[in-house]
Amino acid sequence: MNQRLIRALQRGGLAALIRPDTWGVWRSRDRRSRMIGTISGAEIDVLRLQESLKPLGEGAPPLLVWSGAIEARTETAARGPALIGFDPNMEANYLRSMLLRAPSATYRDQLRRACQAYLKDIELAAQSGQHVTMNWDAFGGGDRARNRSGSDPVDASWRVRSAAERISALAQTLGPEDASFLKKMVLHGLSRAKLARHFAIRPALVEGRARRVLRGLIDVYERTG
Repeated sequence: MNQRLIRALQRGGLAALIRPDTWGVWRSRDRRSRMIGTISGAEIDVLRLQESLKPLGEGAPPLLVWSGAIEARTETAARGPALIGFDPNMEANYLRSMLLRAPSATYRDQLRRACQAYLKDIELAAQSGQHVTMNWDAFGGGDRARNRSGSDPVDASWRVRSAAERISALAQTLGPEDASFLKKMVLHGLSRAKLARHFAIRPALVEGRARRVLRGLIDVYERTG
């Protein structure tokens, strides 16, 4: 990822789709000024998954502006497995690698949306009293457990129940081992090597299992979302 473009977005810039799977970056939100560079659709999806970019307004395709923690994005890769720094090697966050190597923009969009919905459901399910160990900082998403003052308690209760039902449907579809694999990959951001060690499988088999598990995730959330 071009750090100059990231800094421009952090300082009030804008990203807009300029051609299929390619986004232009401007230093300000006025697109009459000069575009300063481009970012691939895959890199944009990674940034959106980690909640570093959010839509500006409700247009389609969206205009994107920075929404992540600025300090965490300007430090070096030595900080840990944050999603910024796009070297899809064995020790990188494996979900990031899967997004960057997705076979099509359509599949990548499905995957990003399903992962975002899954992460949101885990956060909601934690509010119901279930114990969920979260490591948002390692995932690169920052502190997502924000207070939502003024919300309707009935609506909140319904959302929590719906989240728990979707997680239950996902667990039934995947089975306990694959559900655990999904959690380690998406929530905790493990690398391929760490996934292989944790589940006692050869690294060469991780990709096939990851594709199967992520396909299951997409199918469940398209069916129940």
